[in-house]
Amino acid sequence: MWIFERFRSARQAISDSDRCKAIASEQEATHLIAEGHILEAEGRFDEAMQHYLDAIRLAPNPARAHLNHP
Repeated sequence: MWIFERFRSARQAISDSDRCKAIASEQEATHLIAEGHILEAEGRFDEAMQHYLDAIRLAPNPARAHLNHP
């Protein structure tokens, strides 16, 4: 049984690591979206669009970045 417990804990550690990376990506995506809003308010639409696209590439699941993408 010990080998199975070791495998399970290793798998959990990988899962936790992936979760941390996903959270960091979503935080960075949120930052890019906020910067995109500022650029859009300044009339710098091409730069804002690039920030939104970068946010989608970084964290494709959250909907916020998609709301700004045509």
